[in-house]
Amino acid sequence: MKYLQQHNYSVASFLQHFCPGLIRVSLSIILTAIFFSATPVHGAMDIADVPMMAVIKPAPANVMFLLDDSGSMTFEVLTADYYEGRFPNPDKNERDGYGYIFDDADHHGSEDEIRYMGPDGRKFWKSQFHEYNVIYYNPRVAYDPWPGYGNQSFPPADHEFPKRHPLKKSAGTIDLDGESFSVTLEIEALPDDILQVKHAHYFQKAENGDIYLVVLDGIDKKTKYYAITQVEGSGVTEIIKKVRSVAAPPGEIRVNGYDQARQNFANWLTYHRRREYLAKAAFAKVIKNLKDVRVGILSINGTAIVPLKPVDVWKEGIYYDETTTLLQELYNCDAGGETPLREGLQDIGNYYRSNSNHLTHFKGQSVAGSAPPYFAEAEGGACQQSIAIVMTDGYYSNTIKNLKVGNADGDNKSLYDASCYADGLSETLADVAMYYYENDLSPDSEDTPAGGGLPDRVYNPELVYKRSPDKAPHQHMVTYAMAFGVTGNLKPDDYEADPASLHYLKKKDKINLTYGNYPNWSGNFEEKSKETIDDLFHATANGRGRFLTANDSREMARTLTELTSNVLNRTGSCSSITMKKNPRQGGSGDDILMFQAGYMTDDWSGDVRAYRIDSITGEFLGDGPAWSAAESLNLTPSDQRNILTYNGSFGIDFDENQLTDAQKTELGPEYRDLVGYIKGNAIDGYRLRSSKLGDIVHSSPVLEEEVLYVGANDGMLHAFEIQSNQDGEIKGDEIFAYIPSVVLENLIALAGRR
Repeated sequence: MKYLQQHNYSVASFLQHFCPGLIRVSLSIILTAIFFSATPVHGAMDIADVPMMAVIKPAPANVMFLLDDSGSMTFEVLTADYYEGRFPNPDKNERDGYGYIFDDADHHGSEDEIRYMGPDGRKFWKSQFHEYNVIYYNPRVAYDPWPGYGNQSFPPADHEFPKRHPLKKSAGTIDLDGESFSVTLEIEALPDDILQVKHAHYFQKAENGDIYLVVLDGIDKKTKYYAITQVEGSGVTEIIKKVRSVAAPPGEIRVNGYDQARQNFANWLTYHRRREYLAKAAFAKVIKNLKDVRVGILSINGTAIVPLKPVDVWKEGIYYDETTTLLQELYNCDAGGETPLREGLQDIGNYYRSNSNHLTHFKGQSVAGSAPPYFAEAEGGACQQSIAIVMTDGYYSNTIKNLKVGNADGDNKSLYDASCYADGLSETLADVAMYYYENDLSPDSEDTPAGGGLPDRVYNPELVYKRSPDKAPHQHMVTYAMAFGVTGNLKPDDYEADPASLHYLKKKDKINLTYGNYPNWSGNFEEKSKETIDDLFHATANGRGRFLTANDSREMARTLTELTSNVLNRTGSCSSITMKKNPRQGGSGDDILMFQAGYMTDDWSGDVRAYRIDSITGEFLGDGPAWSAAESLNLTPSDQRNILTYNGSFGIDFDENQLTDAQKTELGPEYRDLVGYIKGNAIDGYRLRSSKLGDIVHSSPVLEEEVLYVGANDGMLHAFEIQSNQDGEIKGDEIFAYIPSVVLENLIALAGRR
C-alpha cells in the first residue's frame, strides 16, 4: 500500500493509457482510495469496484469443422486397406465392394445394387465382426443416443423396431428379430437343421481363437451362442457354412444381461450404424465440450454451410451460446457426393482471409453469419486463433484442378515453409494448409503489402519456448485432421508427434529411443489413392496442427477428446502481451522482457510468465520463462499477502476482523474458512488447486513503473513488483491484491461450494 501511495497510481488512468480500446471503464465506477488506515485519505489511488474480467474481453478462438459428407459416409462398413473402406465382394472388382449390411436400395435411394449385401452377402461373417468392419457393433462399447439440443432429445432406441435414422421418420425401422441370413445348424445325433439368424447378432473371437455367433433373441428374450464349425473360402471373404449351439461359451464371449445388451445393440443400430451417424455423435460431443470459442461447420459438398457461432462465450457482460443451432445443422447434414477436401479447406482459409460475414462454398452457395471471423483489435482480435478441423473417411478427389496456391510448402517464400515441410508437388491439400498458415490473413499497416487488418499478436510463448512449430505471430490458420478408418503409406505414429521435442516429425525407434529422418512426402500421386491420406498428414504438419487417427468407435471418442483438449489448451493460453527493455549483461544493449498472461483448462489455473528475448535476433533466451507469477505467489506465505477490499467508505484488509457484518453475510456462514482459502490456504472440503493464482481469461497484463498489474478469475486485481538485473534474473513479488466489494458474494464459488 505504501508503494502505491508513494507513486500515486491511478488504476483507471494507467489502464486507459496502456490498453487503449481494450477497456471501457466509466469513471463513475472507480472507487475511492485504499489505505492501511481506517480513515480515508483522498487523492492517492482509485481502483475500480468491478472485476477486471467484466471490462476486458479477449476474442474467442475460431474453430471451423470441415466435415466429409461424401457418399461413402452413408456406408455401414469400414474395412481397412480396401477401396473407400468397403467390404470386398469376391465376384466384383475392388471398386465394387459392399457398403451396406442392413440397408438396401429402398432405404438409401441408390440404384447401385452391388453395394447392398442382402441375405447372401451377410454370410461373409467378418463384415459383422468389429475387428474387420470397425464400425460394426462391438459388445465392449456402450452406445449412447446422440447428444440432444434445445427441445430435441434422443431417447434410447426401440429395442424391437429401432429406427433406421435418428431423425427421419420416413426411413422406417428394422425388425431386430427379422431374418438376416440363414446357416446350417449342426445338432448332435440328429440331422442338420437351418438356423435363421436374427438381425440382432454379431460375431466375436474367443481368446483361443474360436469364433462365436452371438444372437440377442427378442422372441425368447435371451442371448444364444453358436460356435462356427465350418467356413468356405479364406481371408476377409470367408463364408459361414455351419454352426452348432453352445450352452456355456467362454467367459469373454458371455453376455452379462440380455436386456442391457439388446438395448445397446438397438442404440448402435439407430445412432452409430453408419459412418456419418458415428461421426455426428462424436462431433456433437466435441462441440458441447468446447468453451469460449466460436464454431462453424462446412461440409465438403455444401450440404452444411454454417458460419461461426458462439459457444459458451461471454462478451460485454452478455452470454452467447448457439450450440443448439450448430447441433441442429450438424444432424441435418446429409451425405452424398465426392470428396473435395482440398477445395473445402481452401473455402475455410478464404473465409478467414476475407474476414467476411459470409461463408462461401466453392460451388457458389453462401450463407451470412452475424459477424466476420476476426474481432476488432479493440476486442482482442489481434491474438485470435483460427483453426480448421478436417474429418474424413476416405481418399480425396479433385473438383477444381488449380486452387492457385502453387507449391506453397516448397517455394521458400516465408520462414515457415521448405525444410521438412517441402515436397515437389503443387496444388495439394498440404499446399492449401501451408498457404493459409504462412500468409498473413489480416495484414496491417506494418505488413508488406500493407493492409487495414490486425497487428501480429497471435503469439504463444508457452508454445514457442517449448520449440513448438507454431511460431507465426500473424493471423493464420492451424489445421487439424482426423482420418477415420483409413491409412496411407506413411504411418503417423512412426513419427515424433510431440511439438516440444527437438525431433518433432522425425521417424522414431520406440524401442531404442533413436530418431531418423523426416517423412518422405510423396513425389506424385493420383486422386483417391492412399497417398492422399499421406497428404492429409502432410497438411497437418504444414498447418502446425495434429494428425489423429481412429479405427473404431472407441478410438474416435478417445481421439476427439484428445483433439478437444489440444484445441482448448492452444486457445486458452493466448493473451495480450506486455514488453519492456531489459539491460543486457555486459552493457552491450538491451534484451526484451515479454510478459504474457494465460490459463490452462485442466485445472483453470492462471499465470503471467516473463520471457527474455534477444532484441537483435528475436530468439527466446533460456530454456523457459524467466519468471512466473504463479510460482512466485505459491512461495509467498498466505498470512503475509497484502489483500485489500473496500467496505463502502474506505479500503480495508481482506481479513475476518476488518470485514463488516454485511460483508461477512455476503461471504456466507463459512466466511472464516473462505477468507483463509482466498488468501491461499488449503481448506478441507474446498476445491483443490495447484496454484493460488486463478485463471486469467479476460484480462491482459499492464506494466507501469516496474509494477505488473493483472486481473484474474480468483476475484482479484494483482500487482507484482518486477525487478531484473543484467544477469537475466527476474524477481516479482506480489505487492498487493485487491478484491472489489461487488464480487464478495461470488467468492464461495471459487471454493467449489456452490
